[in-house]
Amino acid sequence: MEEMDFIQEGCEGLIDAVRRFDFARERGFLTYAIIRIKKRVLMAMERQQRLVRLPAHAVKKSIYLREVIDSFTAAHGRYPLPVEIEEETGGSVDWPILLSLSESVLPLHEPSGETGIPLSERIPGNGPPPEETDLRKVLEEAISRLDKRAKFVLVMRYGLLDGEIRTLSDISGVLGSP
Repeated sequence: MEEMDFIQEGCEGLIDAVRRFDFARERGFLTYAIIRIKKRVLMAMERQQRLVRLPAHAVKKSIYLREVIDSFTAAHGRYPLPVEIEEETGGSVDWPILLSLSESVLPLHEPSGETGIPLSERIPGNGPPPEETDLRKVLEEAISRLDKRAKFVLVMRYGLLDGEIRTLSDISGVLGSP
């Protein structure tokens, strides 16, 4: 998250605290405001971290499930079995779905791990990388089916010949059209 996003979410949390706080009945606005700001910033971080947005109740259950698993692992020194997860949660959590949704997604091209090598370079491929020439052949075949004028417009517009993209007004000037 960028710094301005943090500031924005913090300000919205503060505004929310001012709206919800009952000045006549409660004391300690500062504590209440800090809680609301922190909650708002953490929820924003959760929203931006996930590839797929989850409802707030599913995120809370996912966090609860992770805490149960972490506490079990700390107490027993191993990852819990499915039966043990159900015992710990009382069977109230649909844990297989939540675990699959709560997995974090790593970007392929950012440096990761101790070495700083991007994940895309550490994942072995199944075969040779797709060649650009294959796509170029398909594109050339499709363009060859067009009439001469349409072919010229596409080649000039998207810079297929020399890599220079031209505007439609430039192309019309070359063609002699108004």
